[in-house]
Amino acid sequence: GMLALAPLGGYFLAGRATRPLARIIRTTSRLRPRHLDERLPLRHNDDELDQLSLTINGFLDRIAAYLGQHREFLANVAHELRSPLAAMATSIEVALMHDRDVDQYRELLGSIDGECQRLGVMVQQLLLLAESDAGRLEPAKDRVELGGLARKSTEMFEGVAEQAGLKLEVVTYREAWIRGDAGQLRRVLHNLIDNALRYTPSGGLIEVSVNVRDGYAVIAVRDT
Repeated sequence: GMLALAPLGGYFLAGRATRPLARIIRTTSRLRPRHLDERLPLRHNDDELDQLSLTINGFLDRIAAYLGQHREFLANVAHELRSPLAAMATSIEVALMHDRDVDQYRELLGSIDGECQRLGVMVQQLLLLAESDAGRLEPAKDRVELGGLARKSTEMFEGVAEQAGLKLEVVTYREAWIRGDAGQLRRVLHNLIDNALRYTPSGGLIEVSVNVRDGYAVIAVRDT
């Protein structure tokens, strides 16, 4: 009888031991890059199988966080590229619709050339990120005067504001020198101004102000 029951008992015990492994295999086989919210169940026995499940769940958490940051990064890049390109295209269209003198055309072309150079730098940084998979670039620590930065940023959107029937102006109360990355600060301003132009009704006012308060440089974008 013992010889007859031993194989059955061994089969039963082996099934109980491998059943958690089978669940782990089934769960991991269902995982896809777009659906990483499922996690392995825990038996709370604090054994090796629970430790394996915890390790795999932690790995899935890190993958999901990385993919989420990757998607957010791509969305931000698309927005940062789209806004200045749309502003340049609109400025050119407005310039072609109305006759201007040579100085005005020269000023417009100079602004577009400067923006093209900044976009080129941004594309170069993206290529560096793609090649090295470094995550984030260390921002520069240059001396930047926010008033001049604000004026150059608004120049790119003057044509957009004119076409939308909006008034766009810069108000500098005091010189504001800071340490920072001029290119990244400019991209922040472009996004803020672009949002203000997008959601301000025709006839409204968009004001970019620069001031110094309590030792801090303050730059603000306000709209009606």
